[in-house]
Parts: sequence; C-alpha cells; structure tokens
Amino acid sequence: MSITLLRRLRPDSKRNKIYRAFRELGRVKRAMVLLRYISD
Repeated sequence: MSITLLRRLRPDSKRNKIYRAFRELGRVKRAMVLLRYISD
C-alpha cells in the first residue's frame, strides 16, 4: 500500500490530484513560515 502511494507521489505524476494537493500544501506552509519570520 505505501509503495503504491509513493509511486503516485513521484514528481513525474504532475497530473495526479494527490500530488498537486500536497505540493500546494507545502507552498502554503512555506509561505506561513516566511510570514512569521518577517513579522518577528
């Protein structure tokens, strides 16, 4: 099961909705960290 998930999350699976969702979540999290750093 985990092997299947890892295959689907490879960077070459750009059309995969799960991959795109995790990528966007990472971008949001990075932006939040940067904003907190700037505000301090």
